[in-house]
Amino acid sequence: LGRRQLSVSPPLLAAGGAVMLLASGPTLLAVPLTTELHGRAWVAGTAVAFSLGCLLSTLAVETVGRMKLPAVLRWSLWGLGMLVGWIFAPVHAVALLAAQFLAGLAQTAFEGDMDARVAEEAPRQGVTTALAYSASTRALGGSVAVKLLPMLVAAPQLDTVVSAAVLVLGVAALVIWAATSLPRFGGRRAA
Repeated sequence: LGRRQLSVSPPLLAAGGAVMLLASGPTLLAVPLTTELHGRAWVAGTAVAFSLGCLLSTLAVETVGRMKLPAVLRWSLWGLGMLVGWIFAPVHAVALLAAQFLAGLAQTAFEGDMDARVAEEAPRQGVTTALAYSASTRALGGSVAVKLLPMLVAAPQLDTVVSAAVLVLGVAALVIWAATSLPRFGGRRAA
């Protein structure tokens, strides 16, 4: 039996899993966070806000796609979109709805963007396998985030941990941009 070759780049998969690890926790825990922060009455509103964000994600992917940014930089930016609203979510229920809207838009855009990149890289006969790897690494990152977030912080102090994650993703995005775009750092020259 021959060795089976992985149909997608492990660093690409690791980057996708890392984005989910850093950015998806609050969104995946939206129901208990909403209940604890603002009461059960707001849970349905967060679901609607997330769904509306999902519906607009295609437009966001098309807009960001025109910028020709490297994939991992785009993914870091989608991660920032998943998180940034959660900084203000503990303050008021309307801010929480805005956070879920942004998270729905950014998470769905990220998942679609990652799957498109993975499918593009995969050999024709390995696309389904590559997409399965893509989904499973995102799920792993998300499940670790869901486990860790409640261990790190209580809901009212969520903004502190989210701010730290935004800082990490923001710095990562800047480093990736510099490494891939600025000639001084070895990246390609901007036209």
